[in-house]
Amino acid sequence: MKRYLLALPLLALGAPAMANTAVINFTGTVVAGSCPITITDPAGGSSGTIDMGNAMAGNFDRAGLEVNHRDFAIEITDATTCPGWSGGGTNVGKIRFFGLAGGADGDELFALNASNSPATGVALGIKDDDGTLVGHGDESKDYPLSGPGPETLAFTAFYKSTAATVGAGHANADVSVELTIN
Repeated sequence: MKRYLLALPLLALGAPAMANTAVINFTGTVVAGSCPITITDPAGGSSGTIDMGNAMAGNFDRAGLEVNHRDFAIEITDATTCPGWSGGGTNVGKIRFFGLAGGADGDELFALNASNSPATGVALGIKDDDGTLVGHGDESKDYPLSGPGPETLAFTAFYKSTAATVGAGHANADVSVELTIN
């Protein structure tokens, strides 16, 4: 009988505990993380193309000359819908530009697109609304954002000679825009 008494406490410890179980289903969505922006040219609408006009090659007589300044803006439709927006704090937007053909003149400027007959000795520059140069891959100054509603971040584009002699040709530059909100 003593054998049975010792076995009963061991069986009680080894018996499975009865528990109630359930499954929790977590659902959600991962979104692309972009917000609506438009590139506007005060002289020509919002097609994303800024008309730089014609620059005369003969007017460049040395490196470092800036010509054909054109204002443009990046408009944010509603910054409150953008990733990084803080509903209770101060928000600022920063723009980073990347030339698709790369940088020029130590990445202070944007290289022109390769074409059959590109202009030589010249590149594209961009300045913020304080006149500070925003180079290839550099962040702009902080632009205060108040939201909701449209926000306008103003910039100026221009051609700048990188050599004493500028050769005539196509002077197009494609530049991508990255908006960061803090």
